[in-house]
Amino acid sequence: MFLHIGNDIMIPKKDIIAICDMDNVTSTKDGAEFFNRIEEDKIIDDMSGLLPKAFIIVSDKYNGFKIFTSSLNTSTLKKRLEIRTY
Repeated sequence: MFLHIGNDIMIPKKDIIAICDMDNVTSTKDGAEFFNRIEEDKIIDDMSGLLPKAFIIVSDKYNGFKIFTSSLNTSTLKKRLEIRTY
């Protein structure tokens, strides 16, 4: 199963570690530091195309984890995760 995060990007559900709200995380000092650090390390892929509303932390067998941004909000992504397809 996959999660569609927008801009034709699909992520395997089994690899998702966390889905986080961009505003809530970057509004704190520690969250802003974390986001700046991952941007410097180039482990973030801006897939939003617009102002990102959420970011998804995904396990990566080469680097440990990778982060994708999305223009979809966290509640939309959560609903998409809960949809079962057979």
